Amino acid sequence: MSINYVLVFTWVYGLILAIGFSGNVLALALSFKYSSMKKNQLDVLLLSMAVADLLNLILMPFMLASMIYSTWVWGDSFCKFFQFCSAFSLAASIYSLCAVSIARARIILRPYRAPKATTTILMLIGVWLLSLLVSLPLRIHATMETRFSTNVSFCLPTVYQQHYQVVLSQFVLYYLIPVLVIAFNYLRLVLFLHKSPMMSLNPADEMFTLPKKQSAATDPQRGWTQGMSAWSRQEEFNMNLEDPARNFCKNFKECCPALRIDVVLH
Repeated sequence: MSINYVLVFTWVYGLILAIGFSGNVLALALSFKYSSMKKNQLDVLLLSMAVADLLNLILMPFMLASMIYSTWVWGDSFCKFFQFCSAFSLAASIYSLCAVSIARARIILRPYRAPKATTTILMLIGVWLLSLLVSLPLRIHATMETRFSTNVSFCLPTVYQQHYQVVLSQFVLYYLIPVLVIAFNYLRLVLFLHKSPMMSLNPADEMFTLPKKQSAATDPQRGWTQGMSAWSRQEEFNMNLEDPARNFCKNFKECCPALRIDVVLH
C-alpha cells in the first residue's frame, strides 16, 4: 500500500493553517475589543508574537502549492520575497517570545515598579528592528534553482555554496541565543521564588506563628508579596467593573449569607 505523501502534507499544512490562523485572528480581535489588553505589557508583546505568526501563516499556502505541484511556480523575484518574509516572521515571533520572558521576569522581580509605556514601545521596536537586521543578510542570496533534467524548480534560502553557513547562522540566531535568553530569565524566577518566604513557609507553622513586622523597603520579598497582593486586588476590581454579572453574584453572596448559596466564580 503506497502512501500519498503530497496528500498527507496537504492535510497537515491545511490543519496547521486553519488552527493557527483562527487562533491568531481571535487574539487580535480580543486585543482590539478590550482596551485593557492594550495597556498590559505582556499582552502587547503577545500581540506582537501573534502578528508575526499570522504573517508566517499567510506564506504557508505558497509553500503548500509548491508541494502540490512538486515545483516552485512563482518565479525568482517572489522566491526572494517569500524567503525574506518567512525568515523575518520567524525571527519576530521568536524574539517576541524572548521579550515576553524578559517582561514577565521584570514584573515578578519588581512588582512595585509598574512598566512604562515607553519601555513597551522600545521593546517592540527592538524586536522588529532586530528581526529585520537578522533576516536580511540571511536571505539576501535567496534564489530559485531549476533542474533542467527533471524541469523542477526549487526556492532556496541561499545558493548552494553558502548553505552550511546560513544553516549554522539560523541555528545560532533563531534557536541557541533565544533559548539562552529565555532560560536565563526563568532561572532568575526560579531562584527568586525559591528564596521567597511564601515558598519556604510551613502551613502548620503558619497557624501558630505571628509574622514579624518589617517594612517593604527593608525586605524586598515582603515588598514583592505586598505588590502582588495589591496587583491581584486591582485585577479583581477591574474584572468586577468589566463583568456586571460577576459583580452582582459577589454582592448577592455578601448581602444574603443566610441563604447559604455558593457562587462559583471562574
